[in-house]
Amino acid sequence: MLRRRLLLRGATTPPVPGLRRAFRSDASLKAIRAQSHSTKTTAASASDGPMHLALYNYPTFGGAYAALAAHLFHRRLRLRLLLLPFSSVEPFRAADFEDAGFETCYLLDFFGPKNFALELSQFIPSVIAFDHRRSTMARISHLGHCPSNLELNIDTTKSSARAVFDYLSKKFTGKKPDSDMCEKLLDQEDEERVLSVLKYIEDADLRKWQLPNTKEFQTALRDERGKLNCVTNPLVFEQLLQLDVCNLLAREESLTHNRLEAAGKLIHRPFKIQLGRGTYGECLVS
Repeated sequence: MLRRRLLLRGATTPPVPGLRRAFRSDASLKAIRAQSHSTKTTAASASDGPMHLALYNYPTFGGAYAALAAHLFHRRLRLRLLLLPFSSVEPFRAADFEDAGFETCYLLDFFGPKNFALELSQFIPSVIAFDHRRSTMARISHLGHCPSNLELNIDTTKSSARAVFDYLSKKFTGKKPDSDMCEKLLDQEDEERVLSVLKYIEDADLRKWQLPNTKEFQTALRDERGKLNCVTNPLVFEQLLQLDVCNLLAREESLTHNRLEAAGKLIHRPFKIQLGRGTYGECLVS
């Protein structure tokens, strides 16, 4: 495990060419600009408390569940948080956040392209990154030293989602302001269900493939991947809380059975296919 504060030097990341904003969307940029505007009204900002930012790797389930942990942590402590998906297809630029006045930035399940994390640390007081990939570990070893406000949590023995849940759960226990507040980030009814999903995500993220039916579980998750953008799907975190390993496996088993049954019926029914769109005649398949 690598958990250290590094000091980096590097050039500013150049702007991404082109006008495409499929992931660095107008809606996301509008939310950032709205925060930038609110910081200029200092009286309102002071009364509301500092604003925090969390960028999560999209569309990975490790990133999404790490974002769920951040969502629960800030909601329970009544802290303001802007959560946004981060995709390498059309990544944010550090300059997008420069005037927004964020107190903390979490990078969940990724370290960012080139010097992204370093550039954020130049104007955000605390930048905290989580990743589990060996490729990230290799990058870190060549970066040298970086500022004390950039904290890197790189652990190749656990998934980023579990690392973030562990980190924020410990932090939550130390910051819980009153005795009436829930003892944990997760309610008792959600805890067993979510932790079970996290085990399966970690099994795949670390390429262990040791849990029963783990590949079937990953196949079942594919249908949920399109829901992981919190900008286009504001209910994503409620939906993640409800995902259940047993239900997903049962659904996948049912779908597989139906497909095999349909294929079995079709395989005994002869039909014609055209060869070369009919250029070379037809063929009877049975």
